[in-house]
Amino acid sequence: MAIQKAKKEFPADEVLAELPPVGKYRTRILKNAKGNVLDVREYVVAQEAGGFEGFTRKGIRLTKAEAKVLAGVVLAFDKQG
Repeated sequence: MAIQKAKKEFPADEVLAELPPVGKYRTRILKNAKGNVLDVREYVVAQEAGGFEGFTRKGIRLTKAEAKVLAGVVLAFDKQG
């Protein structure tokens, strides 16, 4: 007899803001149970009728502290020319 694990139910994230896309990635500020996060996620547009269109699992979620560190990295990258 196989033991089945119960799937965890997570409440849906609330989209607080849609930010400008970065290439094929969409950026959004989400509110979830742990607080606000910056979500940078690949968005696929259907190439044919009936094809998949939407967010994929490819992406990252950053806390405000992590986003601030990333912003510093981006500024350092920009200074390099």
